[in-house]
Amino acid sequence: MSEKKGELSDRGRFPDIDERSDERGFSRRRFLAEAGGAIGLISAASWGLPVIGMGKAEIEFIQSSCGEADKAEARVLVAYASRAGSTGGVADAIGKELCAAGAAADVLLLKQVTDLNSYDAVIVGGPARSEKWVKEARDFVDNHQQALSQMPVACFITCLKTAPGQPSLSLRGPEPEDEPVELKRLRVKAYLDPVLKKAPLVKPVDIAVFAGALDYSRLKRPEQAMLKSTGFIEGDFRDWERIRGWARGLFPSLLKE
Repeated sequence: MSEKKGELSDRGRFPDIDERSDERGFSRRRFLAEAGGAIGLISAASWGLPVIGMGKAEIEFIQSSCGEADKAEARVLVAYASRAGSTGGVADAIGKELCAAGAAADVLLLKQVTDLNSYDAVIVGGPARSEKWVKEARDFVDNHQQALSQMPVACFITCLKTAPGQPSLSLRGPEPEDEPVELKRLRVKAYLDPVLKKAPLVKPVDIAVFAGALDYSRLKRPEQAMLKSTGFIEGDFRDWERIRGWARGLFPSLLKE
């Protein structure tokens, strides 16, 4: 598959995860996206920061395949959206774990998926943005509702504010600082409620919420200023064992009876 470029868009108040996985294992194709454009200009203007010399950041997006389709118990698509690359690391880890369990898996950007007919199950993932699941993921579920209703489906959301030590913020204002992580995850999980209400035929077998990562070097200066001012801590907070454990436990539910 040839390398492609796309514009990053739909940036929200809260980051998803901003470092790619350093995991290695099976073949990968990476797609570069250019950050910036009109969204960056608007953000800079709103923060009163100069837009001259903002530049463009190249982001690596993972696409990979593993397992032998003709011998696998199921062929699974792990389709994801990402803003700064690291949601792809989560999707990649899920795909690898499914293959270790006996599946054949393709890990693809949502925008690269056109047909679901060759898959037995689908996992859809993406970051939270402004207390919503990212638009690409919402649209994917809506546009493929009929096909997804005919197979096992699971979803995951990446959200940095579910990581320990990150500020408890919402669009409504501060949330309790001592709020348990599980309660934070439940709040984020509810971001899918309007998505599933709009696509009632889609019945996920499970929905997971994972903490993300934040790498300020991958963000534009207005975004850095905004997140630093609200107290977000830089670092990789992805819990790989929890991500892999979710994939392992999920696999039996993805097998058609």
